[in-house]
Order: sequence, then C-alpha cells, then structure tokens
Amino acid sequence: MSSFEIGTEVLKLETNLANRFQSINEEDHFLGRSGGGKLFTIVDWSPRIDLIEDPNEFLVKVDLPEMELKNIRIQIYSDVLTIFGNRKDDHSNINKVYYRAERQSGTFTRSISIPCSVSIHETKTELKDGVLYVHLIKSVKSLTKGNC
Repeated sequence: MSSFEIGTEVLKLETNLANRFQSINEEDHFLGRSGGGKLFTIVDWSPRIDLIEDPNEFLVKVDLPEMELKNIRIQIYSDVLTIFGNRKDDHSNINKVYYRAERQSGTFTRSISIPCSVSIHETKTELKDGVLYVHLIKSVKSLTKGNC
C-alpha cells in the first residue's frame, strides 16, 4: 500500500470516528444525558448536511445561517468532502442583555464520503439564504465505468 493510500485510509477513519463521536454527543443531548458536559468535544458546533445524487452530480446542502463564503473553506481529498467554517459570536455587545442564547457559533468541521469520484476542478459553490450549495460533478471515469 502506498503512502498516499495509507493517508487516504487514515483520513477516512478519522472522519468516520469524528462523525460517530458527534452522533454520540447529539444522542446524549437529545436524551437528556449530558451529565454536565459532552462525552467528546470535537468542534464548537456542527451544521446539518444533505447529500443528494442525480445522474450527473452530487449536491451537498449545508445549513449555515448568517455565514459568509469568506468564512467557509472546502476541501476534497480522496472522495471525502470536508467543510470548515467559523461563525462569529454576536454576543459581544455589553450593552445588551441576553435572556436566551441558543444559537451556536465558533468553528466547525464536517466531512462526508462521496460515493464515487468527482471532478474537483468543476466543483461549484454558492451560499444562498443561509444554505451552502456544493455541486460535485461526477468524473468522466465514474460516469463511463458506471460506478455511480
């Protein structure tokens, strides 16, 4: 196995492990079992993601209200899409009293596996109405081999 293949497998394992820990945290919170803190702290918050396939592309939709593209970074490595971002905390105004502050802020990282190869150079992104749209065009190789 080449070092590239090993690196790819390690990234997939790290992504899988991080997502499993996030799921445990969310389940514990939902069931009221927080016990004074999260079992694992991986990121400040985690946006929701949809992955949708059509014959020519995958569409990834990410809920990112009140964010700007300049605060979002996207990486594709070995059929794994990773989205990094930082939503600024708007609670810094000392002249305001917050009676409830539930909206999350800070850094996040989300990674998802893409079922087949995509053409990285044809990736298109847009941020509209608080939703990030990432269009991942299937590679010619994937389309011709019928892998997807």
